[in-house]
Amino acid sequence: MSLCFSQTGPYSDPCIPGQGASDIGLSFFGVPVAVRVNSERTFEAVVAAFHCFVSRDDLGWPAEPSNTDPLASQSADFAFFEVKDDAAGDKVVLRYPSGPYFSAPDVTALIPSLMGIVTQHVCSHVSDLIFVHSASLSIDDKGILLVGESGAGKTTLALALSTSGAQFLSDEFGAVELSSGRLYPFPRAVLPREDAADLLGLSTSSSLSFWDSDSYRFVLDPAAEDNCIAVGRDSPIGSVFFLEGPPGEPSIKPCDKANALEGLTYGCPTLRGIPMERREELLDLFYSIISQADCWSLRSGPLPDTVALVHKAVSAQPACRDVALGGLDRVYEKAKLKLQRMRSG
Repeated sequence: MSLCFSQTGPYSDPCIPGQGASDIGLSFFGVPVAVRVNSERTFEAVVAAFHCFVSRDDLGWPAEPSNTDPLASQSADFAFFEVKDDAAGDKVVLRYPSGPYFSAPDVTALIPSLMGIVTQHVCSHVSDLIFVHSASLSIDDKGILLVGESGAGKTTLALALSTSGAQFLSDEFGAVELSSGRLYPFPRAVLPREDAADLLGLSTSSSLSFWDSDSYRFVLDPAAEDNCIAVGRDSPIGSVFFLEGPPGEPSIKPCDKANALEGLTYGCPTLRGIPMERREELLDLFYSIISQADCWSLRSGPLPDTVALVHKAVSAQPACRDVALGGLDRVYEKAKLKLQRMRSG
């Protein structure tokens, strides 16, 4: 994929190319991504969002200069530019090589969009990983998935666990290897709200921030030394927690594994992009994970109590686990038969 800085297309602006634009090289599981920036502020925003994936040793602005002739350079996957516009006012533009673009009056306001479109690009280009809509951690070299809807509290709980002995892997997308079922770290920046950052005692003094609805959010590097969060390594999945709402009195109970299989499948944002012939492979993977992992339904409450429940569940002895198998095999066989019929007809 290439980005042509021409003055035609979905976003035409003679100010976009600019002199001295630079590329930031990122690498995600072997997938290279280049983000072209034209200012120190856009450079800092990209590095803050994806610090763990920057493929260069020198993180100072400017990055490796691109060709200053905007029509001759074709290497970038995305552009993140500050644009001078005397008529409409200065703004920041984030765009694909072609197609829609995002704009805002401030650099930091576009960081969530930047993280979203780069992650979407990576998900569609990594062939041996599947991304599950979950936060992920590891405890005692066993992977943990926290599955829940947006706003269910995955990020806050993942950070709370990470400051109490767990190792952080991701806050929004769990990266699972198709061939082995192992869970891999995907440590993009986390975006906690101000109250959550204060509650967890996270250092935000040097972090970028932006206003979101009714609160500030901070752009925190999970690998930063001042936050006592350790990024873990790849691990087999030992536990899957399904966050149930609304928050209240914290509680935990074994989750019926047939429901767990359906919940994990529906929580896979890259399912639609997988060819039909590979969906059986994905179903087999999820069946294997649910069959072997402990599955729990978790209602969150006060963070210390919720964190204690998770640790207790992870460390429970086999005899203490009330495994609810339910109709797992029946649901699996029914889903597999449906996929085979879809593929053949």
